[in-house]
Amino acid sequence: MKGIYMRRKKTIWIVAGAAVVAVSLYFALRPANDTEDNLVSRMDLTELASGDIEYTISGTGTVESSLSHKVYASQNFPVTEVLVEVGDMVSIGQELLLLDTKTLEEQIESRELSMTASERSAAQQVKAAEDNYRAARAAIDNDSNASLISAESSVSNAYDNWQKAIRTRDTYLDSKKDGLDTAVTNAKNARDSAEAALNAARTARNAADSALKNHDQSKISVAASVEKDRQEEFEAAQTAYENAASDLKQAEAEGAEEGELISLEAALLAAQSALDIARYALENAKSVTQAARAPYQTLQANLSNAAAQVTSAETAYNQAVSAHDKAVKEREDGGADAALIEYNHTIDAAHAAYQTALRSQAAAVESAQNALQQNRNSLASAQISANTDLAELEYERLLASLEDAKVVAEEAGTVTAVFANVGSAANGILFVIEDTEDLIVETTISGYDVGTIAVGMAVTIRSEASKDSVYTGIVTDIAPTSNKNVQGNTDRAGDPVFATKIKVTDADSDLRIGMTVRLDYIVEREEDVLTVSHDTVYVNEMGVESIMVIDGGHGMGAEALLQSGKAYLLRELPVVTALENDVQVAIGGDGITEGMVVVNNPANYRRLVGEMVVLTERIISSGDDSLRRMMFGF
Repeated sequence: MKGIYMRRKKTIWIVAGAAVVAVSLYFALRPANDTEDNLVSRMDLTELASGDIEYTISGTGTVESSLSHKVYASQNFPVTEVLVEVGDMVSIGQELLLLDTKTLEEQIESRELSMTASERSAAQQVKAAEDNYRAARAAIDNDSNASLISAESSVSNAYDNWQKAIRTRDTYLDSKKDGLDTAVTNAKNARDSAEAALNAARTARNAADSALKNHDQSKISVAASVEKDRQEEFEAAQTAYENAASDLKQAEAEGAEEGELISLEAALLAAQSALDIARYALENAKSVTQAARAPYQTLQANLSNAAAQVTSAETAYNQAVSAHDKAVKEREDGGADAALIEYNHTIDAAHAAYQTALRSQAAAVESAQNALQQNRNSLASAQISANTDLAELEYERLLASLEDAKVVAEEAGTVTAVFANVGSAANGILFVIEDTEDLIVETTISGYDVGTIAVGMAVTIRSEASKDSVYTGIVTDIAPTSNKNVQGNTDRAGDPVFATKIKVTDADSDLRIGMTVRLDYIVEREEDVLTVSHDTVYVNEMGVESIMVIDGGHGMGAEALLQSGKAYLLRELPVVTALENDVQVAIGGDGITEGMVVVNNPANYRRLVGEMVVLTERIISSGDDSLRRMMFGF
């Protein structure tokens, strides 16, 4: 029996040695994806944060004034004094310079001395009538006619009262419907959230269904076949062992010879060794089968869970739609009341008063025009009564020339250019008067962008001079045709461009007339959304847009994860993309939240999804795994 024990001990050591070799081979041949090899560079991580994203079209333009008035002189006399300089504010009718009219004044004086008393009297009458006409005309042109001013004020007050009545009525309606509007808004938000959850659930279900359909089940069949063979071999070995044990027991009972007993003991040990090997092979085959079935079972469970979530989300969405429709109907059923009727009566009365004021203003304008015509008729009558001859006409011309020699501002604003020089003749443009507070940007947009950029679109404005300052504007005008050449034909020398004007809406800015500015037309904008760089989003093997995240790192940040020294699970999450520009894309979806740590370069880590990873300061690249695949087949 001692010999049997020694041989059995030797057999056990052989089996144990085989197990150690098997384990060693497993660790030697497994893919290099354990924690110590699964490194993710801290440089490739970003903490997901919310912000604003815009899709813009860029351009340049030049700052100009919305009002630019050029001042000329009607008389070519030398300039004796310039009364304003660049930067001065001027009002309508303000004198801008003085001309040397000495020669003209001497001609008038000489003419007056040569006129008879009656001629001078007639001339004075003509001059008085002309002054009256000029004054009446100026009062209308300069908006200083008292009747017209009063009529315009009445119109303005009546209009303000009308609008005030409308605002009062609208405020009442807003306060009355505030509760109903809040209910509709809340119901709409709930419906939108339910719809988003439903879409996300359907996306997850479709992804799970696709994964299940695309799963290769051939490994399960092969593993099951191998397991069946090992089972049969184990049962045969077990039968052989039982037979050998029975034979030995029977021989011992019958008192067999020692040689026969030794032979039977050796057969029993061999049968036991074969049984142990067969048992190990069967257990290994069962493990392989279970490992092959596990992914398929997981995919089945994922699909079942995803389908259940879709059903739940559909129920929640239908309930949200019903609640929203009910809230809308309740708001629409809110009827009028006595107070509202009274508000409407006040609006009607204010509107009637406004129409009356408009008619009174029209009558005042007509009256002023009639008075002007009467002054014109009086001037003509005075000229006829005076029996004016050529000399008198010359005298009147000299007086008119003296009056016209005054150079005044016809528009209020800021003097932005002075071309008049003392001693030089008053020729050409003498002054430029502009409104420096009301600025526009003149630019052009290409034919490619004219279908996207529209009047009313918001624009951001920047200039080198204003450094980091950003100003706002709005597109106010886009030319109906592309630019013309000097012959008035469409310019075909290059790509068509359309003249465009942008109003600067900032009341106070550092922009100056003549500056070149950079423009960004805001085509689309979303606020307070989660955004990532374009290379963060990728399409996985199932055709679903996805991102990679560090599970367990929510709110910690890449640096804290690195310092912790711990291993974290690298997960793949499906996303829904929205607005994007040249740099970023807005994302959302089930489980996508602010603060999670996102992998920026997912191409470097696709093989590590679902495994534990450790952060490193090293820069990781995708590398070349062809040698490992050639040697080990994985």
